[in-house]
Amino acid sequence: MQRIQLGAGPLTLATLAIARIWLGKGVPVARLALIEWSFGVFIAWRLGSIILIRWRRDIGADNVGDWYANSLAAFWFIAALIVAAFWLIGPFVGSTQLVFAVLLVQLPVTASAMGTVMRPEYGTRGWYGSLVPTVIPAGIIAFFIYHGGPLALPISLVLTLACALQLLLRELLQSAVTQAWRAEAEAASQRDARTQFIASASHDLGQPLHAARLFFDQAVRGTDPARRANAAAHAEAAFDTVERQLDHMNSYLRLEAGGVVARLRPVVIGPVLAKVAARAAAAGSGTGPAIKFVDSRLQVAADAELLERALNNMVENALRHARASRLLVGARRHRDRVRIWVIDDGVGVATNDIATLFDDYTRGADRDDEQRGGIGLGLASVRRIASLLGGCAGIDSRWRHGAAFFIDLPKEMALLAG
Repeated sequence: MQRIQLGAGPLTLATLAIARIWLGKGVPVARLALIEWSFGVFIAWRLGSIILIRWRRDIGADNVGDWYANSLAAFWFIAALIVAAFWLIGPFVGSTQLVFAVLLVQLPVTASAMGTVMRPEYGTRGWYGSLVPTVIPAGIIAFFIYHGGPLALPISLVLTLACALQLLLRELLQSAVTQAWRAEAEAASQRDARTQFIASASHDLGQPLHAARLFFDQAVRGTDPARRANAAAHAEAAFDTVERQLDHMNSYLRLEAGGVVARLRPVVIGPVLAKVAARAAAAGSGTGPAIKFVDSRLQVAADAELLERALNNMVENALRHARASRLLVGARRHRDRVRIWVIDDGVGVATNDIATLFDDYTRGADRDDEQRGGIGLGLASVRRIASLLGGCAGIDSRWRHGAAFFIDLPKEMALLAG
């Protein structure tokens, strides 16, 4: 907008010089002088305001909000002057000159329309910015209607259509700018999330590798067979942790790249829940929460392997973070859907985390749990898998005694078996 206004000054001076030569014989000198004086005041104000904004350090040259407000005032100023000039000199010129002037003023109308396109981070243009491109057409139409004549109707129609097209063009450009800004913001957010993810993954992979190295050294150098066996078992567990995390990363990256295709077939939910619960119980080895699954005869059209992977991720997330004493896995009809639940009675989920819990590379708030671990991909994978299966994943924020995660499958994918 600054460049538009800076370029408008010399153009206005040149236009006034041409107007004086062309109109000087027919228009009273006093009226021409008044118009020239008014435009001179505008140019002096515009240049002075630019210098002031650049000079004031508390505003700064890069503050777009201040530039926008100043340039918007300039648009209103020059629009009012152009309309006033039409009313002052219009009665003294011929039809050809009036038509030429109508065509010429489309330039400042276009400039004000394009100059009021806003980047979303700087707010909305408001009515003050929305109406400024209509000031010149409205003023000229009022002039022709007041004075009448054969040009009144065609000029009014042409100006109305031209103004409407320019406003439409502004909205199209505004939509493109908004979409580009959102894409830029999303890309920046993903870049920051990936950077944080890489740092977290390096830390979380480094911990078990470091532990494995220490236990391996104890197993090799130890003299007591029992201690050596214990160290070897701990080293194996550390390597299992690394393998599990790498598997999560590989699975998620394949999902993100679109390399996973869901092969939908009839799947009875009960056996899948039983496998997930049995695997979680074996991983807990009696030291974790009591795991219970509710058998179900509900049948869905799904990819059994992907569904099992998603449920394993949800259960593992609960086991790792919830510090629960009980864990329930089950399914039931929910309105027009089938909802598969993983519910625990642990510490729950922080309110601030609920909105972003299933986002890519996101981990919940730290609750000083040394066993949190994880690299922020488990629930993101659940969300992507649920989408592949034609459903969605989420958390019931109404649950007050732990956390209740679920996968929803649409009604048309759910049938009652038998």
